[in-house]
Amino acid sequence: MDLQFCLSESDYVAAQCAWTLHRPLLIIRGYWYSLLILCMATVGIVVKPERWKIDILFMSVAIAAAMPSLIILRWRWHRQFKGNFSLDTNIIATVDERGVKLAATQGAQKTHLWASFSQIYESRRVVMLEKDPNDFLFLPKSVMNSGQLAELKRLAESAPNCKVKLAAPLA
Repeated sequence: MDLQFCLSESDYVAAQCAWTLHRPLLIIRGYWYSLLILCMATVGIVVKPERWKIDILFMSVAIAAAMPSLIILRWRWHRQFKGNFSLDTNIIATVDERGVKLAATQGAQKTHLWASFSQIYESRRVVMLEKDPNDFLFLPKSVMNSGQLAELKRLAESAPNCKVKLAAPLA
């Protein structure tokens, strides 16, 4: 199965978000103070509902405290995409029994064997193929039809020592 696509920043950001959301401990470690305040305010609303205005104020402060780091994180992803990828690069991904071969229009190509992946999962926009905790590649779902998604799932499940979490495609 061959997939042809041009990398977009929105797909790159979706992959970064999927990778981050797949690691809830990183989120808790990075935003523990805001999460603690949100939990305390929620408990306060449940225990003393008459003080809901003060608790909502605390929730607003917790969200406001987390916003600068979220904005910086998004800006960092933007800079990484601009530095690592060219907007006019077409990529052809060949998915077969051996693995995934990515070939760029500039002639660079790399083969990733199924055995090298530790986890394969999906988000709403991308399919994540994770090699180790800090190395992954992604395939945009926008270039795949349901038959190709089913074929990808079948091939991915044949990988040894790999956790596959792909939804069954709709007919």
